[in-house]
Amino acid sequence: MNCTRCEGTGFLNLEQVPDSVRIPFDLTGNHDLILDWIAGRASYEAGCYCSAISRPPCTWCEDQHDVQVCDCCGDGYDWHGVPGEHSEGGDCQ
Repeated sequence: MNCTRCEGTGFLNLEQVPDSVRIPFDLTGNHDLILDWIAGRASYEAGCYCSAISRPPCTWCEDQHDVQVCDCCGDGYDWHGVPGEHSEGGDCQ
């Protein structure tokens, strides 16, 4: 049975992924495309202050996202079974 939380994609907040990555994922179902995109986002210790100085979004802002492996059919990092399908071990409500 497809997971309703992630609409069967295996990921939450997939709309935050740019079309250049999401469209090939939609066409192929290759979850590695999204996992690689997540891994490629920079991790910064400090926050951004570009809004305070009225500048356009900086690289730090552009790298921020909430995309993750679904915590219903997975644990936020990996899936309990088939991505996007309900399985034992999931925490679906």
